[in-house]
Amino acid sequence: CLWELFCSLNQKANIQFVLPKQQEQYFMSELIENFEGIIGKMSRVDVEKANAREIRDKEMILGAIRRSEGGAAELNRRVLDHLREWFTTLGLSAVEQIGTERSESSIQLLNRMGNLLHSQGKYDESVRLSQMSLRMSREMFGVDHYHLVAALNNVGLALQLQDKNDEAFPFFQESLRIAEKHRGNDQTDLDSATTLHNMAELLKSQGKYNESLPLFKRSLAINERLRGLDHPSVAVTLNKMGDSLKSQGKYSEAFDAYQRSLNIRVNALGVDHPDV
Repeated sequence: CLWELFCSLNQKANIQFVLPKQQEQYFMSELIENFEGIIGKMSRVDVEKANAREIRDKEMILGAIRRSEGGAAELNRRVLDHLREWFTTLGLSAVEQIGTERSESSIQLLNRMGNLLHSQGKYDESVRLSQMSLRMSREMFGVDHYHLVAALNNVGLALQLQDKNDEAFPFFQESLRIAEKHRGNDQTDLDSATTLHNMAELLKSQGKYNESLPLFKRSLAINERLRGLDHPSVAVTLNKMGDSLKSQGKYSEAFDAYQRSLNIRVNALGVDHPDV
């Protein structure tokens, strides 16, 4: 179907992804249980790795793709855009099915969808879902439960991305305070790493490079310990650390951070991937 997909996108046709009912129900379950795994698989989509029954058909299709404007990298980007929109639509449908149901799985889905939406620039919707998660978490578990960590961070990040830094920082501080109380739980530690990264990014945007760098390093250490040295989250933090180091005139250290970040992304995604 790669040829049909390529032609449809070139003709600006409407692309729809449809799952059989049984698979859709399974997918909805996976949204809660394996959200990051699904996101990771989507990020590894690469049209160059598609197969065909006949080798000559594959060579013909890939040749046409490579000769098109932007080549395989541009087609990868466009396919990913459509996949993300489809994924978001399914995720929001799952959120609407939650209604007034209060459960840990509902809270996790709200947090993860809030995170996905703010990565797409849909900040108002991101804040709405994160605040739903906050209310649900406080009602179910009280004001210091670890479920609040991700929701507080998501609200803070959505505000930060709207340049509302003064409003955002207290959400990050409260998120980190609660995370520190639950240190030792892997998921809470990962949420803590995300909050540290976002606090550091906010400080960096204000020119407070000396204050941002220790937070980036703490975030990096947690991600390396729990996710591994070559995880994409490690690459993101290394790249941001490089920015802070460069702004302080520490060019050699910045180069090392940038180089390691690039190597991780190339190894994980390939040299032609749009995120590289």
